[in-house]
Amino acid sequence: MIKYAKLGWTVLAVVVMLATLYFFDDQPNSDAEVVLIWGMLILSFPISILCALIITLVYDAIFTSFGDVIASSIPHIITIWTIYFLFGYWQWFYLLPAIYKKVRKMNGNS
Repeated sequence: MIKYAKLGWTVLAVVVMLATLYFFDDQPNSDAEVVLIWGMLILSFPISILCALIITLVYDAIFTSFGDVIASSIPHIITIWTIYFLFGYWQWFYLLPAIYKKVRKMNGNS
């Protein structure tokens, strides 16, 4: 069961990435990232909220320090997707099962 959940989740995440790349028009203010952000926010929820906060803080620090705005680009899209993917995958397939096992053990249902 977990094997299929991992496969399904990974396939959906890759579809989000491919859709984003398909709609990306190589413009600095491309709206294709909306597909990426919403898709990965949903797939990686609730840890995606933390990811979005961290990414926003990093962007703000870069803007405050250097006055630069990070423009949409393929490497940027891949980096953002990878962050959401890694955190989401860790959350759903490592952290959640570990918490589940710990709760079962505490309840005496090992």
